[in-house]
Amino acid sequence: MQRLIRIFSVCLLAVLAGCSPAPETHTEDTEDVALFGGLTASDKLSSPLAQVTKGVRLHFPADHQAHPDFAIEWWYFTANLVDADNPKRHYSLQYTLFRFNTGDAVSNAWSDGQIFMAHAALHNAEQHWFEERFARAGAAGVFQQPFSIRLDDWLWRAEGDSLLPAELNLAWADVSVNLTLSSHGPLVLHGEKGYSEKSANGSHASYYYSQPFIQVSGTAQIAGEPVSLSGQGWYDHEWTSQLLDENTLGWDWFSIHLEDGRKLMAFRMQLRNQLDHVTGTLVSAEGETRTLAPSSITLTPTTYSEGPSSNRYPSEWRIHIPEHGIDISTQPMKDDQWNRGRFSYYEGAIRVSGTHNGVGFMELTGY
Repeated sequence: MQRLIRIFSVCLLAVLAGCSPAPETHTEDTEDVALFGGLTASDKLSSPLAQVTKGVRLHFPADHQAHPDFAIEWWYFTANLVDADNPKRHYSLQYTLFRFNTGDAVSNAWSDGQIFMAHAALHNAEQHWFEERFARAGAAGVFQQPFSIRLDDWLWRAEGDSLLPAELNLAWADVSVNLTLSSHGPLVLHGEKGYSEKSANGSHASYYYSQPFIQVSGTAQIAGEPVSLSGQGWYDHEWTSQLLDENTLGWDWFSIHLEDGRKLMAFRMQLRNQLDHVTGTLVSAEGETRTLAPSSITLTPTTYSEGPSSNRYPSEWRIHIPEHGIDISTQPMKDDQWNRGRFSYYEGAIRVSGTHNGVGFMELTGY
């Protein structure tokens, strides 16, 4: 899988140029490579990439926008939903816009060096509808007045320059989704006021904030049949240039809505020649945050499953936070929740049980 990621930028440029993409199956090189190897072309950049540093204060609504001087950025929305007419029938939704700084503006007059990739995915118990799209800046991006996240006709559109309230409209294959999004809690800054360390020595970091208090309602059309949906959403925005070296191998990430109203973000970063770095953020029902130091949280895989390329990946986990009385287990909503795009990664809904019940999402990369 990691070999595919190394050639990912080549595929992107081929698609955007209208050429045939490189083959998606590669067996000639099995060397262990970095997760984001090749995604940017730093040797083409006219100026160095911006770096994440401590002490930078995030400002809103300005920081809802893009940060093109950084290598990579994403605006990420996930939702755990139920059918209003049959609450036992579950759906899960993902809409994500990725931005990559390729450095191509130096050699290509019609490009500003930014390319975008968007993913839309909807699951129910039986099916998975997934689509991946690419565009240059202009046809895609994040815009002000009103705030919007767009690639072609996939659109998150707010009422003003703030993130929410907003409408989300997506359509692909035989699926369309039209949702109303509103918030009932504050933005959450992870780490040190939005400075999120990804390694013990501080060499890897990002700027990272979330809106985990999103109420979702609306409809989906699936093969012409309407479904009324409602549930909870989670929004992430993150940008960095420091996850592109040869030591970044992947991560395991969780966003969880606990039944008592608290929210939990947790991740394990996999780095070459370093111990895995584990941390997270626990958010009270009122929006007060507590950064979880690596010594206060453990993420332990309990069950492994076989992935799309016969790769083993951790499908069930135990999350233990003794200081806060949390000892929970996660189980996937369904067996196969892989997004099979230019490269495969796991993005799927989970159930939570143990000291607390809840729902959420799990993302796995590097497997």
